[in-house]
Amino acid sequence: MKYDYGDYVDKEGSKIPAYCIIESDADGKTFLDEAKYSYFIESNVDGKTSLKETKDNYYAFWLITNEGCNPAYDTEKTDDDSDDTKVSATELAKRSEGYTTEEYNGQTVVRIWRTPQFSDWYKETKAEGKPYMDLDGNISNVAHFESACSSYAGNKNSNSSNITWTESNNNCKLVYGGTENGIEVQSGSSNGRDSNNELVLRFSAKITLSSEFFKFGNHHMRAIGPTERRNVTDSYIQIQNMFERRASDCSETDKDCNNTNGGN
Repeated sequence: MKYDYGDYVDKEGSKIPAYCIIESDADGKTFLDEAKYSYFIESNVDGKTSLKETKDNYYAFWLITNEGCNPAYDTEKTDDDSDDTKVSATELAKRSEGYTTEEYNGQTVVRIWRTPQFSDWYKETKAEGKPYMDLDGNISNVAHFESACSSYAGNKNSNSSNITWTESNNNCKLVYGGTENGIEVQSGSSNGRDSNNELVLRFSAKITLSSEFFKFGNHHMRAIGPTERRNVTDSYIQIQNMFERRASDCSETDKDCNNTNGGN
């Protein structure tokens, strides 16, 4: 398993503060027109739902009109800017100038992609004011996620105009080190009884995680599971129910549990 982090940037490449980005739906539901968008619900451990349009297109919402949330506007304030708590409609319009806005929970937001939109952004030549992505994965003229881990590259097929895009993330591994790629099963195992009094095997393991994954300064962190794997069990439920809470010790009179000759 790997991880990814980085910063969202505006179309000029300036970093957008992390507090100006909404990356999940707090209500755990989709909120836009489902007839227009195809959603794949993906719940996080806290019950929130990642913002995801179609299978692999992750995005976030940029609170572009909030104070301090537009790097270009905040460095070029005009004379009619005020410090009043109520901001005029004219000032709000200035903050979102040049971007397509929509409404989310009563706030003005801009949809900003965490994953590249290859077909829309790739151009052979750069056009003024238009989203641009070259075959080396460089992105400009569009607000996007600037990853610290993932890089992209395009390969133009010789006999067609199609581009094959690949993603590379070789350095940001969530589990690393140890004897088995960061997962080390401790020596020794024993029998026990689970909550249903079924005989189980218990063991201990140590997993070494990258400290980068927990650093406060690494914004917009996301764990990335293995891809292109195939389920080789009859059911995912088998995996889900394989591990439970710590088993009870064998009682002195439990011969099957105390048997150490194998076959259990």
